[in-house]
Amino acid sequence: MATHMIVGYWPLLDPASMGVQAGTPVADYKSLIQQLYDEYPSGKADAVLWTSDSETHEVAPVFMMPKAKEIGAHLMAWTEGKPEAWFTFYAYWAEDKYALALVPKADMSVRRYKLARLMFADDLVGDDEFIVLSSPLGIGAKLSDVSRRLRGKLPTDFIEVGLLDPVDAGAPFGQMPNPDRADIVHLGRFEVGRVNDGAMSVLQQMLDFD
Repeated sequence: MATHMIVGYWPLLDPASMGVQAGTPVADYKSLIQQLYDEYPSGKADAVLWTSDSETHEVAPVFMMPKAKEIGAHLMAWTEGKPEAWFTFYAYWAEDKYALALVPKADMSVRRYKLARLMFADDLVGDDEFIVLSSPLGIGAKLSDVSRRLRGKLPTDFIEVGLLDPVDAGAPFGQMPNPDRADIVHLGRFEVGRVNDGAMSVLQQMLDFD
């Protein structure tokens, strides 16, 4: 049984620019991982801005990160305009900290990889082992008074998620801006997943901060 290393979602990554085609096994994956962290955004937000819909009062997170517009456009292209099909939203709350993340669905990258192999290499990949290298979009932070109050108000089925470049943020910290403000990059409405072992391993990356 062969093991395939697949390059999945990573903010602003164009696999072709690294000499790696999307859905191609990567032999020297350790050096690739280091290159990704050195040259591309990690997916970790600097902060989270909470919005509240004026009619439904539904609360939604907006991840604040540099190059938000570019990351949003890249994500739309990478998911072929269907980000909700490629990501699941997870929220984890600990005693003194929390993590929120859009986590790429590994099975979607495997499906794309198999299709690419079939179309371009005329190679039908069977029940091999797949390792998908990808980055979530999200944040890990210490619990604040605001996040403590909002913990029980987050939707439990589907949730809107957006991005905002810190240079565009103008609302005073702690206020609940309207989600329709033009500078917010709306990524979509995502299914809220139940935190399991697989999701926890990803969320732990967000929680590892000083």
